[in-house]
Amino acid sequence: MGHEHWFPFRTPRPAATVRLACLAHAGGGASVFREWPKSLPSWIEVAPVQLPGHETRLREPLVGEVSALAAPIADALESLPQL
Repeated sequence: MGHEHWFPFRTPRPAATVRLACLAHAGGGASVFREWPKSLPSWIEVAPVQLPGHETRLREPLVGEVSALAAPIADALESLPQL
């Protein structure tokens, strides 16, 4: 599996020069950021991060320690195309 599952609501923006990675509140999911691109300039790409155990990743176990998510999220962000 690639890293796409981390960003199910990301909409690539060809003119983007900035990528905004968004993390929802505890218990929330990435869909809360789904409408943000409509309100932001085209030079900002929104990349809502979907954590394991939430919304589109319900079948995966929840992660109890935030520190355990840092490296996987960083890897997923690095896998996205350069802006």
